[in-house]
Amino acid sequence: MLYLGIFQALGLTVLISFFNVFLRMAVQEWHVEPVPFTCYCLLMAAFVLTLAAGPGKLVKETLKSKTTWIYSFILVSTYI
Repeated sequence: MLYLGIFQALGLTVLISFFNVFLRMAVQEWHVEPVPFTCYCLLMAAFVLTLAAGPGKLVKETLKSKTTWIYSFILVSTYI
């Protein structure tokens, strides 16, 4: 279980690095507005992950949780 957590943390670090590079390239090369583009990307990622989770009790509980929304706003604000 420990190795799985370490593997997930390293994978997430790599994916966040790619996301940061993608945002920087999109803003500079495609001349998009950074704040709406970041919000749109994070919203679509959350939507895809919610669809991948499938129907069930856990998805509903996660969407209703206050900590999920607080974490989401903090994440968006760090990118802004």
